[in-house]
Parts: sequence; structure tokens; C-alpha cells
Amino acid sequence: DSDAKKEAVEQAAVIAQNILKETNVENLLKAKSYEQSVAYVSEEGCSVVVSGEIKDSDTLIIQEIVMEQTGLSADKIKIIGTK
Repeated sequence: DSDAKKEAVEQAAVIAQNILKETNVENLLKAKSYEQSVAYVSEEGCSVVVSGEIKDSDTLIIQEIVMEQTGLSADKIKIIGTK
């Protein structure tokens, strides 16, 4: 069915865009000295896991990077630090 095929192509494009956003977020975090981080971007929001303890100043930096790269608002960003 051509509609199903079109929808599958659109979903694949969204996934590819999200992967690109994740990579951009991770690379920018690495440039800001957050050496070990993982970002997961979806339509609902973004989760970022960063190695180490997260301070308020870290949260602001990470949020700004994610908001710039994804267009998401701060309330849709979850930041997790590992201790």
C-alpha cells in the first residue's frame, strides 16, 4: 500500500533526524568537557545521561545545548547524572 510506504518513509526520516540531533548534543557536550554522555531524542522530549554529579550550573549548560539542537522546551528535557 502506497500510504503505508509513505508513512514508513516519513517515520524513518524522523528517526534519522533524531539520531542526528542526539549526535550533535553528545558532541557539543563533549566539547564542553562532559566527556561521557548519552542523549535520547524523541517527539516527546529528550533524556541526557552525563557521567558524574550534576550541579545547577551544569543543568543550565546542558539544557541550553539540548534546546538549541532539538527545539524542545526545558520542561521536556530530563538530565540525569551518574555518581
